[in-house]
Amino acid sequence: YRVQLLAYDNAGNIASASENPVTEFSVGIVDNIDPLAETTSPADGNSLAPSTLDVTGTLFDADSGANRVRVRIRQIGVSPSLYWNGSVWTESATWRDATLNSNATSWTLPNVDLTNPGNYRVQLLAYDNAGNIASASENPVTVFCVD
Repeated sequence: YRVQLLAYDNAGNIASASENPVTEFSVGIVDNIDPLAETTSPADGNSLAPSTLDVTGTLFDADSGANRVRVRIRQIGVSPSLYWNGSVWTESATWRDATLNSNATSWTLPNVDLTNPGNYRVQLLAYDNAGNIASASENPVTVFCVD
């Protein structure tokens, strides 16, 4: 950015641009694009045998870099809906922080209990270093079946 001021007095005199100092500064990259998180395992539409497994995915932000993924796993088609809270299934709609790899390009939610047959839905929130947050509706939703 470049800032230059013009000064006016009450008599109508104007200081020329050459008489006023120019200030230049940079704010780095302007990042107004949300990051993107996706689930890679289990893949959308997959059928799995009952087990405890890590739910994993990727994370991308082209400008400032990503720094956080929150995951919500819901068992759908049951009443009431059940959500994974990190240790048990509960009726409370819980978001869990995923663990990021060292360069924040992939994430893991470890040891998810998928031993109950049924359909599951994974939703994601992604955060970047500029403060942008990709809402659950902006990231792809993954639905899979435990059979």
